[in-house]
Amino acid sequence: MTKPTGMPDISSYEDLLAVAYQIEADAVERYQMLTEQMEVHNNLELAKIFSSLARAEAIHRDEIL
Repeated sequence: MTKPTGMPDISSYEDLLAVAYQIEADAVERYQMLTEQMEVHNNLELAKIFSSLARAEAIHRDEIL
């Protein structure tokens, strides 16, 4: 099986945790951006959902540390 383009080398547990941390951190940032966009467009129901998802991903991110 070939590795996807741009996929970092994971050869240790620490490498895996670093990748997992970055995935979660990126998710937090993107959900926060979506929250802001939904607020701009006065879609407060979706803003609340995206904000909740950002908090959940932040918990995952922090647990990895």
